[in-house]
Amino acid sequence: DMEYFSATTDVWTSVSGDPYITFTCHFIDCMWEIKSFCLQTHYLPADHTGANISEVLSETLQQWNLDDGRLVGITTDSGSNVKAACQLLGWNRLSCFGHNLNLAVGKGLNDSRVQRALRVCRSLLQPSLAAGRSSARAEEPSNSSTKARCCNTLRMTWWRGY
Repeated sequence: DMEYFSATTDVWTSVSGDPYITFTCHFIDCMWEIKSFCLQTHYLPADHTGANISEVLSETLQQWNLDDGRLVGITTDSGSNVKAACQLLGWNRLSCFGHNLNLAVGKGLNDSRVQRALRVCRSLLQPSLAAGRSSARAEEPSNSSTKARCCNTLRMTWWRGY
């Protein structure tokens, strides 16, 4: 029994390149415990317009018998299409802190001064890694791959590594 609920949604692409939208419901139950349920992941082959996204979100609520009058707010990324969908539905939208932080960190990492500092750090680590690799080969092969990983820079969403 939930009187009110909030939601999160995200449009994302699978490893194989297929587009999806996921809808998760959050509420506090009568025991004052926070509950979260991923209600639906929907294949989204249509254009990712605000109108198409709003239609999928509205259908999701209908399929789960949820009254959007009880929806306090929805947390999304800052995509203009998702913003438009929420506006079309008349929903209160909150911008996802994690998404905004990821954008800020990404912009910070692209700063030329940060890039220079990263190059300097990599160059300082290269000799010790090379020495570590040669001694690790003689002792234990698994150590070399562990040590070498610290110099590999991966372009990915920072929180997906945890």
